[in-house]
Amino acid sequence: MSGKFHSALDALAALSVPGVNHNYTIGAIPERLTRASLPLLLTLPLLDGEGLRKHSEFAILTPSGAVGVAEYYVTHLLLYVPTGQNRNVASSLPALADLIDSYATTIRQNSTLGGTLYQPLSYYALPGDVTWGGMTYLGVRFVLRMVVEV
Repeated sequence: MSGKFHSALDALAALSVPGVNHNYTIGAIPERLTRASLPLLLTLPLLDGEGLRKHSEFAILTPSGAVGVAEYYVTHLLLYVPTGQNRNVASSLPALADLIDSYATTIRQNSTLGGTLYQPLSYYALPGDVTWGGMTYLGVRFVLRMVVEV
């Protein structure tokens, strides 16, 4: 049986972001990716953000201890196109910006991931080169703050 954090990660992976071909759960991330599967999102219970010092925190919210929350920082990794020696980043930027906008709209429409989160989701985006499975892609690290009741 999955706990609340795992359920929230599954709900994140269930989001349908326009323009994204696949959104993988933590249990279904493929070992190898193909160009045909791009763009895609990988739901990672890992922190992949630069400069963030805190990974998780737990707090009791009521004097009786009846409500406790856990705050987690996770990565939702968008892989857009592979990069290489002949890459033309400039031509890819407008579509990447559109995907970032689509992601924001999708999160706004379901900010508690179907009620799995205690507080609405927040995130920041780190667009640029991202590495996954030994390959470098133009993409975005979405670093999300997820708060679940425990």
